[in-house]
Amino acid sequence: QASKARGIGRNPCFSSSNQPIERSSPQGRPAAPGRMPAEGEAAKGHEPSRWGCGLAAVLLGVAGSLGLLLLARNFAHDGGAAAPALTAQLIELKPKSDNRQYHFSRLSNGIQVVNVHDPKALSDAYSMAIEAGSLDDLENFPGLAHFCEHMLFLGTEGYPASAAYDEFVKLKGGYLNAYTADETTVYYSELSKGSLSEAFDRFGDFFRAPLFDKSLVEKEVEAIDSEHAKNVQSPPWRLWALFNSLANPESPVSRFHTGNKETLYTKPGKEGANPVDALKTWFNSHYCPSRMRFVSFSSLPLQEQLKLSEKYFGNITAKDPSCESEPRRSWAEPAPWPKQRLGKWLSVLGTTPSANVVLYFPLPDLTAEYKSQPIGYIHYSLTYGGEGSLTTVLRDDLGLVTDISVSFSTGSPGGMLMVYFGLTEAGRSKPDGVLDVFFQYVGTLRNAQVSMELYNSLANVHKLSWDWSQRSGPSDTASAIAERLTRMPAEKVLSGDDLIETPDPVKVASLLKLLVPENMNAALVDSQTSFDAPAKVRMVPYYGINYTMEELSGQFPVALARWQRWVTPEGSRSSADQLREVLHSPKLQAPKPPQAIQNVPKQVATTYMSAETRPAPGQRDAEIVGPYPSLLVAPHQASLVEARQLRGQADGLNRNDSLWYRQGWVSTSPKVKVKAVFRPPRTIDYLEAPVADRMRLDLYATLFKKGLGPKLFDDTVAGASYDLSLSTDGVVLSFEGFEPLLPNLIDRVTREVRAGLDVTQVDLDLALDDLRDSLQSYSEMPITYAVSDRNVLLTTGAHSKEEGLAALSSINTSSVASSVSDLLLGSPLQFDALIMGNLDDGQAKRAASSLRRGVSAGDDASQVTGRVLPVSPVVRPGRPVELRKMNPRAGDKNSAVVVTLVHGLTTVEDRVVFGLLGQMLGQLAYNELRTKQQLGYVVHAGDVAISNVQGISTVVQGMTTDADFMEVAVERLYFEDMPAYLRDLKDDDFQQFRNGFRQELLQPPLGYNEEFDHFW
Repeated sequence: QASKARGIGRNPCFSSSNQPIERSSPQGRPAAPGRMPAEGEAAKGHEPSRWGCGLAAVLLGVAGSLGLLLLARNFAHDGGAAAPALTAQLIELKPKSDNRQYHFSRLSNGIQVVNVHDPKALSDAYSMAIEAGSLDDLENFPGLAHFCEHMLFLGTEGYPASAAYDEFVKLKGGYLNAYTADETTVYYSELSKGSLSEAFDRFGDFFRAPLFDKSLVEKEVEAIDSEHAKNVQSPPWRLWALFNSLANPESPVSRFHTGNKETLYTKPGKEGANPVDALKTWFNSHYCPSRMRFVSFSSLPLQEQLKLSEKYFGNITAKDPSCESEPRRSWAEPAPWPKQRLGKWLSVLGTTPSANVVLYFPLPDLTAEYKSQPIGYIHYSLTYGGEGSLTTVLRDDLGLVTDISVSFSTGSPGGMLMVYFGLTEAGRSKPDGVLDVFFQYVGTLRNAQVSMELYNSLANVHKLSWDWSQRSGPSDTASAIAERLTRMPAEKVLSGDDLIETPDPVKVASLLKLLVPENMNAALVDSQTSFDAPAKVRMVPYYGINYTMEELSGQFPVALARWQRWVTPEGSRSSADQLREVLHSPKLQAPKPPQAIQNVPKQVATTYMSAETRPAPGQRDAEIVGPYPSLLVAPHQASLVEARQLRGQADGLNRNDSLWYRQGWVSTSPKVKVKAVFRPPRTIDYLEAPVADRMRLDLYATLFKKGLGPKLFDDTVAGASYDLSLSTDGVVLSFEGFEPLLPNLIDRVTREVRAGLDVTQVDLDLALDDLRDSLQSYSEMPITYAVSDRNVLLTTGAHSKEEGLAALSSINTSSVASSVSDLLLGSPLQFDALIMGNLDDGQAKRAASSLRRGVSAGDDASQVTGRVLPVSPVVRPGRPVELRKMNPRAGDKNSAVVVTLVHGLTTVEDRVVFGLLGQMLGQLAYNELRTKQQLGYVVHAGDVAISNVQGISTVVQGMTTDADFMEVAVERLYFEDMPAYLRDLKDDDFQQFRNGFRQELLQPPLGYNEEFDHFW
């Protein structure tokens, strides 16, 4: 789940509405839908730096054009000759890398269906999207749509047990989830193949006959209350709630959408309202066939999937006739953003050390503009990071911001564009200076008019990226298509969020005209905010966000007048000179709009992109992930003759180096991936480097990438990328993309590495401020920090945030500038590289030579004592260890525990046994700790690997009880419930777990990254 394929999947920058409310996952509204993360993963909500979507989020998953072929086929209805025939249309508009088949049809009751056939799939998946969401809440029941989503999982007439569906899915080695967005609710599940008929029967009963059992209402409300509590201190959630609270109170946009115990249980009870009655009425009014979109994913033939869909979903009927007869409501009226609701300046008390300025621009509904993607042009123009860009002027020339990001959403109430500026200390005291540069740049964009060269080059990049995107997994595919069916034609569900088919410069220009101060609300979010007039302090209900609000004209009367002038064609002509005068920076070059993207590959060679799939002796998994890479350059264990023969063109490699290479991929991709690690040998008495050394290297890597980023921005946008990671354990360089772009990229990066880094005090101070803020920030869920602390206890080279902060006091420009040469390049390094993909062995050797020469030349790790450690050492506790800490998030009422049983060094057999145990424990933990005991919204258990050490781990986070009680419950799970479960486990059930785990192991890779990571 670390990466989602972009060919099919929600693009967070182009979502159809505000981001979703999730079930059974520690994800928040900023999250795209997905399965619950593993115990060791961070919370998976989209919380990139300063929130917002980076450029990669826009470009990685977008692009392309092909054609659409609709093939009408008639399939017999399962009910017999009297039933109507079902017509299926084959959707041909899909990426070149996608070998799946997609059929669209309508069931006899009107439900729109897409069936997906993947002949190699070993998992089945399905999803139902409903055209109803949080905006449809009853006014006296905020959060009712979200509550309904939760309750549908807790029993139906056909399967009344509250945990029946959860247990069924997990017994089949699967998982389930759902999310509620503004105008859509999406349910999805995935399980090992072979049970689709039974799964459809159970899932279909959600929408035919949910129980809404009143005995479960209070417990599930507690879960929603816990879910809301985890969001209250999340910066993205708080921003979303803050800006929505300013909307017209007559519009549902302004209301509380998640719900909590007060809105769903306590207050209705006092008013004599029955939550169950409200749920039933709301469900009947909004869940009907005309508002349902169903998707199945399987290796079963399309005809069979369609028959099963008709059998189990074609008999769903509308409980309330008005649901079918009345059109889906638009929330364009009452207008959420009348003129009097805009032009505001908010001073907000933040919850993290860093400060931000956030601009909120209401836009028209752009749902129908998927062919032209006008917001994609604006997004690129605002986030462009090349030399002379808005980012480099604000960050590098003026030192006012640390970064810029942009997010966008749209729906029937309208769209919105949010621009986020992470502020430096200088920017903190001069937010109007940030807006000066922003509005001067917007005026330049408008005056320059829309560049069709840039627009077309973006379309080419989108096309290239989309054509060769990595596939998404079964449930991600199903849920994404189901959601897209609610807002675009079936023939566009694979491409509508991704391709720029018909550029529309007129629409872009019309949107740029809306990026003006009078169509904006702006907020300064800062933990250092103080309120001089307490009587003026306001609070966002349910989130406790304190802020004051002024008219922009009152806060910045002089600045506002120039912003309004600069965004006009007349005012923009002299705005650059005026900007220099206002900022007292006579040499400042005003930011320039980006030019057309150059060097986008037009004809991508595919000569070497396919790997052999014939297994070699002893390579039992070659049929799944392809043959093992070959050793092109051998370490010193090979004879000198063999080593010379293997080296060939790989000049510059030393006797102890190794280069592994494989041609092509099992999946379909013309890309290349290169990864090299340079590691120092260690003697047995080496423990770990001081934390200050780690801080020096972190700062070096940050400043290196900051300096190189603008120079390489155009190259990386065109279809290639790089990364540099530095630690006391070595240097890691990685590159990926289309082969024609990589040699130049590798050469330029390694040349900069070889040249070293000139660290100025100004640059270091900015980097130190940003690092200090991140070390003092606790914006993630508490369980994230519990897991991190567990890892600090068990692994070498890991340090706490407090240790890192303390070490910063000893950092200076010379210690950072010399860190790489002192700590890494000053001693011999062993070079190991893996190169895979669409290139031949000669190209692989040349790439390796360039990398080796760039990082260190002439050294030989075989000449020193010690050896390179193949894995990171893990502490053997030897006895029970308990770490007790306060929740680091001030004001957060959640408690959290992580309880890990450390087993020992792993073997293949252990990994299988623990994998099976983890599946069983995960199901049991969820049922016992989440469903029955309601200990918290976040409950996850399973097997865990820390380096090469195997273990079992359980995490719980919630507000209903304290951490001591949670720990007792987990220990009872381990030492009483789990042994009893295993004793009573029936052989048939065990075989189902075993079969599901086997199918998971045999699942072919979705894309080249999975193949590469398997061997790395």
